Amino acid sequence: MDKKKRKNKFNAVQTIIDGKRCDSKLEATHYSKLLIAEKGGAITDLKFHPRYDLEVNGIKIGVCELDFSYVQNGETYYIDTKGVYTAFSKWKHNHFKAQYGKEVEIWKL
Repeated sequence: MDKKKRKNKFNAVQTIIDGKRCDSKLEATHYSKLLIAEKGGAITDLKFHPRYDLEVNGIKIGVCELDFSYVQNGETYYIDTKGVYTAFSKWKHNHFKAQYGKEVEIWKL
């Protein structure tokens, strides 16, 4: 029996950068740039796929996994790369903002 490789619904191609699996070439491109910025000292505390619990009234209802977070000039930035910005992603980002008081930046091409 021939097993077909499952395709990503948005035709994203997984890519390995610095030993980490990026879910798309777009994410890999941004991660590469952030690695260079961190090595050059422009940013610090780069995190890859940080996860944040989403809660309502103290009850965990889900998780918001972003692509990156980092610190620049004392401020933390929360980043998600998107080729297609779905309604569910928008909901998670809005919930993140309501719970943590921080905006999620959406990076495209």
